[in-house]
Amino acid sequence: MKRRFVFSATVLSLGAAASFPATASASAGSGTEHIQITTTNNDPGAVLARGVFTASGIDYPKTHSADLFVFPTGAFTVHHPGGSATFALNPTTCLLKFTFTGSYKLNGGVGAFQGMTGSGTYKGVETGVLPRNPNGTCDEQKNAQPFSTVSRVTASGPVSFEP
Repeated sequence: MKRRFVFSATVLSLGAAASFPATASASAGSGTEHIQITTTNNDPGAVLARGVFTASGIDYPKTHSADLFVFPTGAFTVHHPGGSATFALNPTTCLLKFTFTGSYKLNGGVGAFQGMTGSGTYKGVETGVLPRNPNGTCDEQKNAQPFSTVSRVTASGPVSFEP
């Protein structure tokens, strides 16, 4: 059972992000950036970044190992190859839980994020409820879609750019 877990589902709902003004403030420099991503039901994730720059935006998955973070003043790509994950399923409630960790690299910045580079580590958890088979067991088929999912990811690491 493989789903999009990293930098997606993961940490504020899209509706919440849309209800607040999304601003970005950045100045040339480097330091530690902290990123939180929340995703519900495989919708694009809401991103909150703070540190060298402060911004709220949206996480759009590009591939299994890359996402595009889009903010009002620019965007950048997050590459997150590999990592590790564990899976747990409660057979009584059909509650599934994935926990995952890994590393990432930032690049491909445009707009206010032009010239951005950075890297760091992330950790996250995704939970959901699987449907049941006619016999009452949890449907663990690869194409089984959970009734709902919530994913939360936190990441941090050094970043540098010239806005």
